[in-house]
Amino acid sequence: MFLVPMVCVVCVGTKKKVSFDKVGFKGILKVSRAHNLRGNAGNGNRQESNKFMQYVEYRSIMRTKAIMVIVLSVMVIFPRYLFSGTNENSPGDVKKYSVNIVGEIPHHTNSFTQGLIFHDEKIYESTGLIGQSTLQRIDAHTGIVEKILPVPGVFAEGLVRWNNHLIQLTWNDRVALIYNISDFSKVGMFSYETQGWGLTADNRLLIMSDGSDRIYFRNPNSFDVERTIHVRYHGKPLNFINELEYVDGLIHANIWREKFIVQIDPADGIVVGYIDCRPLFERLPPLDSESVLNGIAYNEKNRTFYLTGKNWPKIFQVVPVPQF
Repeated sequence: MFLVPMVCVVCVGTKKKVSFDKVGFKGILKVSRAHNLRGNAGNGNRQESNKFMQYVEYRSIMRTKAIMVIVLSVMVIFPRYLFSGTNENSPGDVKKYSVNIVGEIPHHTNSFTQGLIFHDEKIYESTGLIGQSTLQRIDAHTGIVEKILPVPGVFAEGLVRWNNHLIQLTWNDRVALIYNISDFSKVGMFSYETQGWGLTADNRLLIMSDGSDRIYFRNPNSFDVERTIHVRYHGKPLNFINELEYVDGLIHANIWREKFIVQIDPADGIVVGYIDCRPLFERLPPLDSESVLNGIAYNEKNRTFYLTGKNWPKIFQVVPVPQF
């Protein structure tokens, strides 16, 4: 509901004070019409006529002032609806894409995918579930798992490469595990205060999601939070931000249980793009409710994405295609 403030306007300026509480508009109009019909033209007629004209002028002034008050009130209270310099987008501002499938490789159906990255013609995958969590290196051309490291006692989550290290989140254990990328040997860990879901990086900071609408930008040396954004889609919070991949200045994110990927502006959290991934599901067998789309990796050399999901039998190589 919109509320417009009550405003009291005082009108000052006529030479003669007109007492409209004693002589109403209908009364003046009635008297004026009666005198006109009788053809009288005395002083009484002129006085009533003057009162009538003053009343018409008064109503015109008051109507103009009332309109000005309403317009100014709306401009003060609701400026974001009136001016284009706002951080809330409209449906037309979000770019729409579908996916063109250009390749696919096999994927183990016991891999509960939580994180996916591409580096040097290899795909690195973090899989979850307590007792089943792993860190894997996969040949990007054949899908063959070349190396696998069990990660016992935790529910592994998002994964990112930072220089020569891999950093793997955990869901509720609130620790990030650090490995050498070459041999998966553990070299350290970070701690944090939230759940861990998705993890990626730009050229300066680590970027992390926790399953809410928040995305954290963390120092890669200390894991301290340097800033936070809230993701907004059409002006509303977008929750369940999951796996992340940073590509061409935008954060690409899976949304838990959804069949699309969103592109997020890292400056303010506004969703600026939407990638419809439903064509992938047409090439999959029937899946259970937990086998959701989750896993985004990017091959910068040929500008293609690798997309998969939890327990999916395939990893798809795709190119986003704009929809007009």
